Amino acid sequence: SSVGKHFFVRDEDGGFYEVPVEEAGVKVEWTHLTDDGKAYGQHKTGNSTTLFVWDSHNGAVKLGVIPGKDITAINNKGQVLIQAVSERRDGKSICYPAIWQGGHVTKLRGLEGQLGIESEESYGFDMNNKGEVVGKSLASVVYKNQVFKRMHAVKWVNGRAIDLHNRPPGRGTSSATAINDSGKVLLDQEGWKLSGNGYTFNANTIKDDSNRHIFGLGTVNQLIHVDEGSIWMKADNIVNINDSDAVILNATTIYGEPHAMLALPVDTP
Repeated sequence: SSVGKHFFVRDEDGGFYEVPVEEAGVKVEWTHLTDDGKAYGQHKTGNSTTLFVWDSHNGAVKLGVIPGKDITAINNKGQVLIQAVSERRDGKSICYPAIWQGGHVTKLRGLEGQLGIESEESYGFDMNNKGEVVGKSLASVVYKNQVFKRMHAVKWVNGRAIDLHNRPPGRGTSSATAINDSGKVLLDQEGWKLSGNGYTFNANTIKDDSNRHIFGLGTVNQLIHVDEGSIWMKADNIVNINDSDAVILNATTIYGEPHAMLALPVDTP
């Protein structure tokens, strides 16, 4: 409105609630909503964030101060994923994602790579209701006695980092940006230059736990098919996946218009 921003929650029964913009003397930005109708908000100051929760029965409650500035996911258990927390170690700066729950912070260690050295730089981008986290981590890999440091897509299960990058050592980068409750991961990979025509192949894919492609986009890896009589011309990039494996994409029509596309899984022989 003319006097500032307002936040609302509409529940499944149609109840409409306004969530307070200011609480405990500070302005709150409400950013996350869980399946049980709880809204989570944050107030950022310096390198820390004050976390608030709201529901229609208890109103707004201050939960406490958490480290890090960016909250990227909150699940139904009240686990809060912090994208990265920075600290100094052995004279150098490192960053890693962490999970905050009820005042306790759990650090997520990055990929050790082939040298057995913990990553200096890791980020968490999404978390499901099982507490599994996806993101990216700087990994040290070796090829012909040469060390390469590359960002690799990573999935944390029970706190253990699993490398999802499936390119040769030192080739390209990747990042995991979303995960659903069945463990399927949205994987964004930078590919390679194809000889002869000089363009870069970029794959944006969704994989399951066995690393099989569920959906994929790209010049080579085209796994989403559109009917010939459709208005859709192309799917540009995958945005997210839900627990039914339905996918939302950015796409373009035959008239050059950008639109959202919904892709639903189908049974294939």
